[in-house]
Amino acid sequence: PSSPVASDEGCRSLVCFGCGDTTSLDDESWAELLAAERSSDLGECMRRLHPYHHKMVAAYRSNIGRVPIAGGQRAEVYCQFADARIRLSGNPLDPLAAADLERAAVCYRAAGDA
Repeated sequence: PSSPVASDEGCRSLVCFGCGDTTSLDDESWAELLAAERSSDLGECMRRLHPYHHKMVAAYRSNIGRVPIAGGQRAEVYCQFADARIRLSGNPLDPLAAADLERAAVCYRAAGDA
C-alpha cells in the first residue's frame, strides 16, 4: 500500500480503505506522478498529486499568513489541517493535529471568536 506522500518505486499499489480493493499504477501513470512531484509548476502538481501530498501541504502552510484572521477564516484552515492529519494518521490524538488545533484556538481568540 502507498501513502499520499511516498514516491518510492515500491508504492505503486493503491488500496481502497472502504472495500479493500487494490490497484496498481502502470508505468505511464507512475511517470506522470513523478513528473508532478518534480515540477515547480504548482498548477501541474495540483492536477496530479493528492491534496495532502507533502508538496501541497507545504504550499498551503507557507501561505497561511495570507488567510485573514477575521471571522475565524485562518482558524478554520488550521482546523482543516488537523482534520486531514487525523484522517491520514488514524490517530485522533496525533501531536501534529493537536498543534494545528492549538494554532486554530489562538487564531479564533485573535479574531474575537473565542
